[in-house]
Amino acid sequence: LMDGKPAAGVKVELSQQDELYRNAAGRQTLETDNAGKLAFIPAQAGRYLIEASYQSAEKTELADQIRATLTLTFEVGLP
Repeated sequence: LMDGKPAAGVKVELSQQDELYRNAAGRQTLETDNAGKLAFIPAQAGRYLIEASYQSAEKTELADQIRATLTLTFEVGLP
């Protein structure tokens, strides 16, 4: 969400814990849907890193554009 509204079309980079420089072949680029949601099915258990960046050309009285960045780590456990 951005300002309480779905952030559709946001590019999201997903990488696993073993990607030392985060530019390895296993890195995935995903995109949020119209509801601003993202889904993926992990191939293996472990730690993951998500990096998302939002940018809008919308102007406000305080700024020429709006930008936001999210970095999130989480751990997946599979049965």
